[in-house]
Amino acid sequence: MDGEESSTSPLVPLNVQNRVQVDNALRAIHQKKPVPEIDFTLHTMEDGTQVSTMERVCKGERAPSGHQSSRHS
Repeated sequence: MDGEESSTSPLVPLNVQNRVQVDNALRAIHQKKPVPEIDFTLHTMEDGTQVSTMERVCKGERAPSGHQSSRHS
């Protein structure tokens, strides 16, 4: 009772618990599922249609301005 509380069981040696934890971590790394392929250039709209993110959906709209207007209201 020196101020340190251990969450480990006194019946299982610390080195055995560490080994089990390392074994579980290695198993998780080796059995990891592959990352799914996601095409970020396509977006599915609410109605199910797919549009390209590389071009404008609303072709009648002008591109946003990249600079401030010099006119003051």
